[in-house]
Amino acid sequence: MIAKSSIFLVRLVVVFNMFPAVAQAYIGPGLGLGVIASVIGFFFCVFLVGIAVVWYPIKKLIQRSGKTESGEASATDPEGAADPESTEDPRQ
Repeated sequence: MIAKSSIFLVRLVVVFNMFPAVAQAYIGPGLGLGVIASVIGFFFCVFLVGIAVVWYPIKKLIQRSGKTESGEASATDPEGAADPESTEDPRQ
């Protein structure tokens, strides 16, 4: 009788150890920081894509409204000059 119950007990321990409830694993600082950096980098890229999608149409709208009817840049032009191709070359 003892042999049967001990075999059953050994089988039961083996089966329970095959499917642990908690993973007995060690994640070192290199792997942990790498995963954290990857996740932060992914979300930062998604954030930048969102900013680019919103900013590009606003930038085009600002550039269109900044031009005068004659095609010259307005006073709000950051370069402070008209189109460089329209200026005369002093060497000619």
